[in-house]
Amino acid sequence: MRLGRLARVGMVLIGCSSLLVACNYTDTAKAQDLCTRYSRLADSVQTLLSQDPLTVKAAKIQLAAQDAQRRLDDFQAVSEGRFDTALSTVSEDVAAVKESASRAGAKALHVARKQVKDALKDLTKAWAVVRDLADTECGTGT
Repeated sequence: MRLGRLARVGMVLIGCSSLLVACNYTDTAKAQDLCTRYSRLADSVQTLLSQDPLTVKAAKIQLAAQDAQRRLDDFQAVSEGRFDTALSTVSEDVAAVKESASRAGAKALHVARKQVKDALKDLTKAWAVVRDLADTECGTGT
């Protein structure tokens, strides 16, 4: 009888340790997903920031801004609120870049290009905050 009880306790302990391993795996997987999505976001934002407002077509900036916004949304979905304030600023600046590019057809070309340039400058500053936070979280240090 005592041996049966020890066997049951042993099985419970094995079951609990399996759950702990699974929970640890889940936490690890979440962290990797966060960092994977951050990497994709970083690539997308860098593509947007690399646009030369003096030569690029408005449609290209708009597409790059849409991709950056999609990646922002993906990243924010797994960030569990840790980046919300910083991501809101980046999101607003991405929208401003897109809006400035949209106006390029409606305004004088030199005015629209200045607006795009200013919006990209603001995005650069806002992105630096997110990049620092995410580099710390993911250990990328880029």
